[in-house]
Amino acid sequence: MPNAPAPKTYTSPQRKLLRFFEKSRNQWKTKCRDAKSKVKRLSERVRFLEESRDRWKKPDSNGFCGHSR
Repeated sequence: MPNAPAPKTYTSPQRKLLRFFEKSRNQWKTKCRDAKSKVKRLSERVRFLEESRDRWKKPDSNGFCGHSR
């Protein structure tokens, strides 16, 4: 069995790596925050629409549902 190649060493300066990984992390956090706020907005909208639909379908004192004929 042939010998495994030696692990590759990276020669990038740590300051460049630090900036790269920090920028990558910040972009990931922003993306996650945006997605989380969108999910919250959409779930609030669903709740509002369900409540509106339930009010619409609920019979009034005359026995009619939320719309008039």
